[in-house]
Amino acid sequence: MKKLLILAVVATIALGAFEPGQSWIEGKTWFRMNMERYDGETEAMGFEVARGYFTFGHQFTPTISGKFNVDIYSSDKSSDANGAGLKIKAAYLEYSGILPDAKLQAGVIKNYFGTIYDWSYLTIEKAPEDLNGITTSADAGVALAGYIPSGFGEYQLGVYNGGGYKKYNGNIDVNPAFVANVRFIPISGVTLGGSMHFSQYEIATDTLGGTENKNDMKIAGVLRGAYGPAELWGEYLMRKQDETQSSCIMVMPVVTFANRFQILGRYDIWDPNADVDDDGYNLMVVGANYFLSKNTPSTQIQVNWERATPELADAEPTDNFSVQLRWEFKSNPF
Repeated sequence: MKKLLILAVVATIALGAFEPGQSWIEGKTWFRMNMERYDGETEAMGFEVARGYFTFGHQFTPTISGKFNVDIYSSDKSSDANGAGLKIKAAYLEYSGILPDAKLQAGVIKNYFGTIYDWSYLTIEKAPEDLNGITTSADAGVALAGYIPSGFGEYQLGVYNGGGYKKYNGNIDVNPAFVANVRFIPISGVTLGGSMHFSQYEIATDTLGGTENKNDMKIAGVLRGAYGPAELWGEYLMRKQDETQSSCIMVMPVVTFANRFQILGRYDIWDPNADVDDDGYNLMVVGANYFLSKNTPSTQIQVNWERATPELADAEPTDNFSVQLRWEFKSNPF
C-alpha cells in the first residue's frame, strides 16, 4: 500500500509540473479465471488480476518523449507475502531526431526479438519465447528502432543487460546482450522477419574463483500473413547455450468476423534439449475473443482452452481453461 501511495503522490506532482497538452495516461486491467486439470482432476481454480498496467507519458519536445509503466498484479504466482506485486515494465526516454524515421530509446524498453515485442495476446498465453524462458518482453538497455524506406518494413538494434526487466544489480551477468531484429514486407499482407540475440554467461572453472565465458545465441524467424478476415502467425525459435540446443515452432491461425469476434488456434512444439528424448511438450490452444467495445476505451472477453501434452511416454496432459476480461483506456493529451 505504501508503494502505491508513493506512486500516486509522484504521479500527481508530475502531472502538475508539465505543460498542458503534452501528457497522457493509459491503463490496462486483465481480470482472469483459471481452471487447471490434470489426469481428470481439477488441480487449481480461481480468480486473479493477472495484469494491471498504469502508464504515464510526456512529450517534452517534438523529438523527445518519455514513458513510465508499472505492472500491478495479484495472483498466486506473486512472490510477495500479500499475494500482490509491483514491477516496472517500461521506463525510458525516446529521441526521434537522430536519423530519419528512427528513434533512440534508453531505459527499460521492449526486447526487440521474435514475436515477443509486438505480441498482442490474441491468446491468453504468452508468446513462445516468453513462455519457455528464451527471453523476456522487456529489459534495461539502449535501442535504435526505425522504419525501412517506402514502407518495406522496420529494424531495431539494441544493447541490453540480458537478464530481463525483473533482474538488476547482483542478479544480472557482467556480459551485455546484443540484439538485432528486422521485418520485411515484400508484398501487401505478408511480413517476414528475423531476430538475433547474442550474449555470454560465466561459469565457474575451479573452486578458486576461476571463470569461463560461454556463448548464448538465440535466433527467431517470423512469418505473418493476412488475407481478408484471415491471418496466420508462424515462428521458429532456436537457442544454443554452450552445447545445449533448444527449439520451438509455433503456428497460429486467426479469423476475425465483423471486426469484433475472433476465433483462433495455436500449436507449439517445444524441445528444450535436442540431445535428450521426450523432454519437451506440445501445446494446443483453441480460443475466442469478443470485443464489447473497441478503440479506446477497449473492453474484451477472451476464452481459451489449452492442453500441454508432454513428449514423455505415458505422461498425462495438463488442461487449462481460462476466461479473461480485459479493459484498457488511453486519455487524450492534456
